[in-house]
Amino acid sequence: MRIAIVIGHQVDSPGAGNKEKGVFEFGFNEPLAHKIADKLAAYGHEPIVIYRKTYAALPADINRTEPDMIISLHCNAFNYETSGTTMLYYKPSKKGKVLAACLQESVTKALGLRDRGIVGKKTGRGKSLLKGTKAPAVIAEPFFIDNNKDLKAAYQHFEKLVDAYVEGAILAEKRFQNPLIRC
Repeated sequence: MRIAIVIGHQVDSPGAGNKEKGVFEFGFNEPLAHKIADKLAAYGHEPIVIYRKTYAALPADINRTEPDMIISLHCNAFNYETSGTTMLYYKPSKKGKVLAACLQESVTKALGLRDRGIVGKKTGRGKSLLKGTKAPAVIAEPFFIDNNKDLKAAYQHFEKLVDAYVEGAILAEKRFQNPLIRC
C-alpha cells in the first residue's frame, strides 16, 4: 500500500504554534512524518513523505505519487485552552470517512485526549486538499498545539502517536477491503 504522509505547512510558513514553547506545526510534524514512514516501511508498505511547495499545487503534487491513501499531518490551535483530537475528511468520500474513523480511534486512544470526532468537509478549511486528491485523504488534527497540556501529551506519547497513525492506516486498508472489520 502506498501511503502519502503530508507534512503540514513548511519551514517559512510553519503553521499554528505554541509561542511559549517555541513549537509550530511544521517543527512537530516533520519528524513525526519520517517516524511514521519508517514504521510503515518496516511493515512492508510504501510510504511517501510529501513536503508542501505551495498549497495550491499540493493536491496535484500528491496525486502524481499515486497513493492509496493520504494522511496530512497538522495540529489544531484556538484559545490556549481547547483540547482534543479530530480528523477531517471530504464528506462525499466513503473511504475518507473510514480512514478518518480509524485514525480518530487510534490517535485518541494513544494521546488520551478528548475525542472531538471526525468532521466531513465540503467547504472551508482543507477542502481543496481533501476534494482535490484522488485517494482517500484525512487532515489529522491530533491535538491543540497552543494548549500546553495537549502539547505535553503529544511529546510524552510521541511513539504511541507514531504507532497510532500506522495502526489506523493499516486498519483502514483492511476495512476498505472488508467493511465488516471494525476500526
